Amino acid sequence: MEEHAPVASLRRDSAIYSFLQCVAIHDLPLAPPAVRKDLLDSRRHNGALRRAERALLADPLTRSILGTTQAVDLVKGGVKINALPETVKAVVNYRIDTERYVPPR
Repeated sequence: MEEHAPVASLRRDSAIYSFLQCVAIHDLPLAPPAVRKDLLDSRRHNGALRRAERALLADPLTRSILGTTQAVDLVKGGVKINALPETVKAVVNYRIDTERYVPPR
């Protein structure tokens, strides 16, 4: 799962990008000044968009908002200590990035 983790990104056509533009335009204290400048410049420049994306993805909370997350919530297996279980079950919770999700046809 870790080797094939979903990749998060900041896209101009996403709702979170629109929200971040509002944060930057109205100078809300949710983004550091350098990120705010890159967010404002990102409307016209791809380099600024990539810099803002890198800065936002460096924070685990922001990264979870920008993309799909996954977590192993339950693990069950074995009946005694120091013995390999015959079977193991795991429940994985995916929080899907709705703007990238394409439902099956």
